[in-house]
Amino acid sequence: MPPMRTRWLVVAIAAAGCGRIGYDPAAVDAQGDSAEAGPPPGTLMACDTPVQLIDLGDTGGASASTFALDVAATTTGFVAAWQTGGSQTHTSGLALGADGSGPYLATTQSDSVAATKEGPIAIAALGDQVLLAVDDAANNGVKFLPLDAAGYDRGSSTRIDGHRAFGFDYLAPDPGRTRFVAMVGTAADSHAVALDVDGNLVAGPDPMFTAMPEALAVRPLGGGYAAITGNGSNCDVVVADGALTANDTTRQAISMTCHNASLVVAPGGTSVVAGWNCEDNRVWATGGPPGTMLPMHHEVFGDDAGNTASTPRLGATSAGVWYAFQVGTDRLGRALLGPDSQALPALTPGVVVTAAGLKAHDVAVHGEHPFLFWLQVDGTTTSLWAMRMCVP
Repeated sequence: MPPMRTRWLVVAIAAAGCGRIGYDPAAVDAQGDSAEAGPPPGTLMACDTPVQLIDLGDTGGASASTFALDVAATTTGFVAAWQTGGSQTHTSGLALGADGSGPYLATTQSDSVAATKEGPIAIAALGDQVLLAVDDAANNGVKFLPLDAAGYDRGSSTRIDGHRAFGFDYLAPDPGRTRFVAMVGTAADSHAVALDVDGNLVAGPDPMFTAMPEALAVRPLGGGYAAITGNGSNCDVVVADGALTANDTTRQAISMTCHNASLVVAPGGTSVVAGWNCEDNRVWATGGPPGTMLPMHHEVFGDDAGNTASTPRLGATSAGVWYAFQVGTDRLGRALLGPDSQALPALTPGVVVTAAGLKAHDVAVHGEHPFLFWLQVDGTTTSLWAMRMCVP
């Protein structure tokens, strides 16, 4: 049992969903108790310590062909969207609290079916209003599903037809305009769109890139946006204004194979850090103000001697940009980068998790707390794990 906590930063979430998969009676019952009953149960997230959060049950196990995980920070905590060996896209909700011992995570709901399992998923949040995007390959479109802070649906889904989703980072919150922004593409180009809090289209599609995308990412930056696309030829970076109009003078091509392209705004709010992996067993990065020429890209981790690094995921706190990646098939590593994407001396890039059943992973940041999340398979059972990353 976790130690007694004197301060809880969030409240439990009312999940009025009798009969829905993922309905947690215990979590709801706890809300009916008096204030003297204390906070809901939670797990202390000690520094750099892996913790199993949710047993997701028999979800296909190691034989499943695809796994996906994307996590968004809400006011309450986090919502995780995940796919395993079944035929559905699921969500789970987590509440974040803290006391003198540190932050705690508590499950608010463990498994809600959000959509069928199709192409790439992405999730983002504005406060406790969450939006889940799911590629709809069968109907040549992208679905957007509004969710609450526990991961339950809070409205009808919407869709954009004639475009597809690419990668894992194609949806982002835009709190300055109280909306979401997303990148969607075709086989030959990609466009930016703006969506209201319920996923309805409010601007776009506006052209951004004229290359076949493999991965797309976009982030609000200043009064406009920064975007990246990657494919088997190169990464392309561009800046757009608040009306989603790309500034062609800011375009920059990074001439190398660019898989799993991702983007984050660095501390200070004027620079971006981009991450991707090449086909040379290494993960790469560049960073700086995207309206000017970005500095020469450089490797962050990986080698040809058994430490094949891939699939970077990024998140930012005031300490720097947290850059996590997979190493081989059974390890996860992390680094801490500055606004210029160079590794900060406070933390040496290296492996922090080793587990035979590692699957998809993500980085999500809540305030000053960066978390590394991942799916892990043991036999036929998949579980959601997390580790709070810390500067020594």
